[in-house]
Amino acid sequence: MKLRIMERWGYLQLLPEKGNLATMNIVNNLRQKLGTSAEEQEELGMVVGVICSTCKNPVIELEEKDEKGRPLYRCNVCDAILTKDDTLGEKDRTSWNQAKDIGTEIDFKAAERGVIISAFNALDEKEEITGQHAALWAMFREAYPEKE
Repeated sequence: MKLRIMERWGYLQLLPEKGNLATMNIVNNLRQKLGTSAEEQEELGMVVGVICSTCKNPVIELEEKDEKGRPLYRCNVCDAILTKDDTLGEKDRTSWNQAKDIGTEIDFKAAERGVIISAFNALDEKEEITGQHAALWAMFREAYPEKE
């Protein structure tokens, strides 16, 4: 099934934090499959938090503000003092070029499907299904209709 970044992150959030050894081995494999590699992050122009637009490294927000009242930053690597115009990204957010996110083909093996189905079942039993979960379930059912 072809999944974009947000969909992959949605499935990642479903995965159990605890379980038996066999289940946790499968969960670790799923995390590898659904996560993003450094190469993919570069291809998509992914930015985590605020970074220096020159050297692409993390910055520290300073207490001082610029003349417009916006935050000032110091780059952790090049030590430059930066304004918002000299940075990329936003505090506490991950962003990327949505147009380049055409999706990644991911095939879930039988054991992986079992873990995902169990995760959905657990949420359903507790009546904690959200609209996002329902959309992910619909995608999953469409890709694996005989495995419902």
